[in-house]
Amino acid sequence: MHVEEDDGGDEEEDDDEDDEEGGDMRTVNWTKNNLVCGCSSQLNEILFHFVLPERPGALVKVLEPITSRWHATLFHYCRTDGVTAHVLVGLQLLPHEEAEFKSVADALGYEYSDERNNTALRIF
Repeated sequence: MHVEEDDGGDEEEDDDEDDEEGGDMRTVNWTKNNLVCGCSSQLNEILFHFVLPERPGALVKVLEPITSRWHATLFHYCRTDGVTAHVLVGLQLLPHEEAEFKSVADALGYEYSDERNNTALRIF
């Protein structure tokens, strides 16, 4: 599942088969109102996209339980419309840790997706 912007800037979910295979290059506009840090192509790195409310404490609620357990290799925060923010986080996860991560991420209560098959982000 990818969160996408249409020509009007509204977000919509797109579950097309092309997206599942990483063939669709459309993605969140990561070029406006953003903060980026990190390295690319880290061993066992998986990119995750979180959609958060734009309010105090939301980012900390996500980062504290995740970065206290796993090494963050990339961080990208993007304000979109004053209501939501998109956060791209790269984490070094061993294959046997993925279920634990999913449990922690699900408990946060925010929408998120595994972006390891996103062609546009692999280029990034």
